[in-house]
Amino acid sequence: MRGKRAIACLIGLQLLMAVPVGAAGNASGNAAASPASNTQISVNGQALQLKQPAIIIDGRTYLAIEDMAGILQAKWQASNNQKEVAVTLPDGKTISFQINTKRVAVDNKWSEIDQGAILHNKQMYVPLRWMTEKSGYELKWNPQTRTVEIVAPVGNEEFKQVDFTSLSEDEKAFVQQVKGTQGVHQKGDLYVIARGQAPNPGYGIEIVNTEMSWEQLKVYVKLTKPEPGRMYAQVISYPFIVAKVKLPPYTTLLVLDANTKKPLFEGAQGM
Repeated sequence: MRGKRAIACLIGLQLLMAVPVGAAGNASGNAAASPASNTQISVNGQALQLKQPAIIIDGRTYLAIEDMAGILQAKWQASNNQKEVAVTLPDGKTISFQINTKRVAVDNKWSEIDQGAILHNKQMYVPLRWMTEKSGYELKWNPQTRTVEIVAPVGNEEFKQVDFTSLSEDEKAFVQQVKGTQGVHQKGDLYVIARGQAPNPGYGIEIVNTEMSWEQLKVYVKLTKPEPGRMYAQVISYPFIVAKVKLPPYTTLLVLDANTKKPLFEGAQGM
């Protein structure tokens, strides 16, 4: 899998060369704006429907605050008079805008930028490039495909199984501590998927597949049982998997049963 997670925003517009249309607010509180036609956003190859159409103001792309928050996995709240909106990112950073002005605050430190938030058709819009870059992402424009690509901070999304002997002493101690408890256990970028206590070595656990979807790494695991007719030593065993992965910010890991496609161990009874 890629070391970076790309969020490809297939927006039918040229981000850097769009025709200026003027950004001054009018008497109704709306800004003069040009709609971005044929707007489509694809996240890791999966189409994502915008709730509000993207617009162009002075050659720059704006997204509705609810769509921008969705992409960044952030929370947002507008003041009752719709004169201010605050966005809280997953890492706790806050970004506030005074609507129809150039004033913006990052962690309550106010300043002015050249492209503030605006009110358009009774919807709050924020500048796409400024918001993504302030949130730690990188934004690229591909003129050949007319694609805006938002690239998440560096991560390593490959779920790699590791040998127990390669672990540090601290990591080994963690594995020994949790291997007897059924579930998914995490210590930093180390994950232990433990089946729990088994009556003999015939019971096992193995990774079948991994799949990166929108802000979630899915790991499909199969629980194996003793082969019919085969004799096993009657000794207690603790089947488990040890793996490492560095996930990009705001990305979660979900371990699923390869057969049922439901969360592993959900409603599990016995072995």
